[in-house]
Amino acid sequence: MPGRKPKPTALLKLMGTANVTRLKERGPEPEAPGDLLVEPPDWFSEGQAASWRYAVENAPLHILRRVDRGMLTVWCEAEDRHRRATEAQATLDRRSPKMPFMMARKRKGMDDPDGKPTTITELTISPYLAVITAAAGTMARASSDLGFSPAARPRLAQNNPGAAVPNDSPWHRLKVLQGGRKDPA
Repeated sequence: MPGRKPKPTALLKLMGTANVTRLKERGPEPEAPGDLLVEPPDWFSEGQAASWRYAVENAPLHILRRVDRGMLTVWCEAEDRHRRATEAQATLDRRSPKMPFMMARKRKGMDDPDGKPTTITELTISPYLAVITAAAGTMARASSDLGFSPAARPRLAQNNPGAAVPNDSPWHRLKVLQGGRKDPA
């Protein structure tokens, strides 16, 4: 379907913008069964497994479901790749602190007048930077889908049916303004 992604029904109701006529056409929103298990897949490296455990233990409650395993796998692999490339880049930067993000590459040059081969040293941009950038992009996209970013969490907050809007929330104040009366709670 082209256009903007639809907002969850619970979020529309919370914001006070739910149009009952349009919501009838939507039907119920699907709910994935079963929370995601804390134990990572057995083929993960040690770093990926640590990322998995951290993400599952610190994600908002009842947000990650078993069906999200593939997306979390992508995020964990990208986070591990990002960390290892960043560590490798930091090692290079410590070797030559005057030229960060650069890497010396030696290649054979033409023979000098005495017939001896020469070596030319060229400075190139570190290949780790491309890995770091690509992994960060993958992490950002997966983070948005998993609710790991501050901007993504409000969209997912209403998947927890027991969650109530606190009275000091800006949404609560907006609801009071729109309705013109105070909430009895």
